[in-house]
Amino acid sequence: MAGLTVIANSVGDGASRGRAFETVTGIAVANYRGPRYDGHSFAVDATGRIIAMAVAKPELLLATFDLAATRRTRARIGFRGQM
Repeated sequence: MAGLTVIANSVGDGASRGRAFETVTGIAVANYRGPRYDGHSFAVDATGRIIAMAVAKPELLLATFDLAATRRTRARIGFRGQM
């Protein structure tokens, strides 16, 4: 399974943070900007911690994912969904 998932959608950070924690996978979410949506694309690491978040205006958001740490966590505990 990949250590990173990219989602092009307008979703809140709560569901994505939970999914990242559950699957021990980093997630990058590209949200739509206004006027209907609020933008705020973001990235969370494999523990569900937000590591980068954009503002409401269009911008390029860069995030660094520590894939080695993700692999170490997976080796130590496996996938949380299988616990």
